[in-house]
Amino acid sequence: MSAAAALVYPSPHTRPHHHRPRAPPSLPPPLEESDDLDANASAGAGCFAIARVNGVVHLVQLSVPATPVAPSALTTLNVKIFRHEFIHIFRFLEARTLHPGELHVIETVPPRAVCVDGDEEDGEVALARDVLARMSRLSAPVFGSGFGKAHGHVKYPSGAGHDQRRVVRTGAV
Repeated sequence: MSAAAALVYPSPHTRPHHHRPRAPPSLPPPLEESDDLDANASAGAGCFAIARVNGVVHLVQLSVPATPVAPSALTTLNVKIFRHEFIHIFRFLEARTLHPGELHVIETVPPRAVCVDGDEEDGEVALARDVLARMSRLSAPVFGSGFGKAHGHVKYPSGAGHDQRRVVRTGAV
């Protein structure tokens, strides 16, 4: 077969028929509702979870699996905290030892929804789109109550990481 014919008619043996194209490794596929959300046994690296650390929602990697039983008040937890960097990418922020009162695991993340890229200290983690959507809903600020919304009042989030100044807008642009 000539080179021109090879370009027009590719060999049928280059790709088996039963293989489907896979998603790029940087973006894990979305999860199905039937997936087991408690299956977090990765190769000794600990499980990933969406957790509230001192009131702020983060992606964390726990050194021990998250269990429904509350840990002892004397037990400390070693966690790696990841900060949201871009769309579905999270970058390693810091490793900390936390008291159980400082950490509230909201949801464990199944291993197939996480793609780890890089070494331990400067690693990047990519999350599946549906997990990222749930995490963004959990970390969205709460605005107003039923009565306040009707009258234009806004309840601004307060606490660590939130600016306490209010923006006053005038009619002029």
